[in-house]
Amino acid sequence: MNERPVHWLLMIVPALALAGLPLTSGAAVKALLKEGVDASAVADWLPLLTAGSVGTTLLVLRALWLMRESQQQNASLPTAPAGQIIPWALLCLMPVTLPWLWPPLREAMLDSLPLYAIWASLWPVLVAAAIAVLVMKMDWTIPPALTRLPSPSLQASLRLKRLLQRPPLPPTKPHVDSDRWRRYERPWNRLWKPGTVALSAWIIGVLLMLGWLG
Repeated sequence: MNERPVHWLLMIVPALALAGLPLTSGAAVKALLKEGVDASAVADWLPLLTAGSVGTTLLVLRALWLMRESQQQNASLPTAPAGQIIPWALLCLMPVTLPWLWPPLREAMLDSLPLYAIWASLWPVLVAAAIAVLVMKMDWTIPPALTRLPSPSLQASLRLKRLLQRPPLPPTKPHVDSDRWRRYERPWNRLWKPGTVALSAWIIGVLLMLGWLG
């Protein structure tokens, strides 16, 4: 993918939808989630959703910045063909189009269109954007002491990668020693064979008698 601005605009749409930008599926889902939390026993935890919006916006801005840096370091990459760009563009626009196509999300999004609701969804995104601009202006970097801290998410992802790359186990097939079972079967067959017919006849006769008496 080359560096035309339209590509970055398409990338920003799903990124900001994750942060709950108004008029996106993220804002509709956030409104439904707030409604459910506000009516539950954990309504006091509602400010955590706002903090989550700020954190999510910072994460997606960081991801976009890293992608931009990676693209500048690999400027010689060929341009993607139109057959790949068109499906990718449609997928990026889904956070904007899906709420209008799916009635439950459309109702939630329309309920979030008043100015107070738009401001409630927008200000965490603006706060995160201001923090990102401030960090870039100050040229702030992560302290070395923090980079040496263990990362549970990294450890979990590496463990999952090792599990997925593990060679498959050989297929297990049940082993039945048929000769051994046949050796046990023959004595029992010889034991029951002489009286099998007579025993069956007696059982049938008793059952018929019981049926006639009943």
